[in-house]
Amino acid sequence: MNTILIPTDFTVGSLEIMNTLARGTDNKLNFILFHAFDMPGSLVEAMSRAGINSHNKLITENLRLACKRIKANNNNIANISFRNMYGTTIAAFKNYAEANAIDMIALPPDFRFVHITRESVDPTRMFKKSGLPLLSSPYPIRETTDTNADVNMNPGLAV
Repeated sequence: MNTILIPTDFTVGSLEIMNTLARGTDNKLNFILFHAFDMPGSLVEAMSRAGINSHNKLITENLRLACKRIKANNNNIANISFRNMYGTTIAAFKNYAEANAIDMIALPPDFRFVHITRESVDPTRMFKKSGLPLLSSPYPIRETTDTNADVNMNPGLAV
């Protein structure tokens, strides 16, 4: 089973990559839809973010339903989850990836980061420096144990 991290801007359109990836393999897949947020800079800011409700509100009912449809239409998708990260360092991301057992990151060549809140952080640099394989397009996904190897993919995946 592969766990694939997918950067998301919490739009239904950002989910299409899951269909494409699932159709490119028979392997069981776990998808983690990911967005990074900056750490609070002060105690007051940290207290205002307590409960992180504002970030949870980014996951709309339409987004949840779209995820359910994608999972129902692809038998090899075992799980789809939303997991945010709070931090901006490569070390923090490596710890996040290890804790969430990330095998690879879906990062199409045409990926464009979208700031959805003022705390949003572009994860591209963290992804590229993480040592995890970067999927630039969906075929083929293969089981991997070497997290330092690039996964060779066909070019041209549009999110």
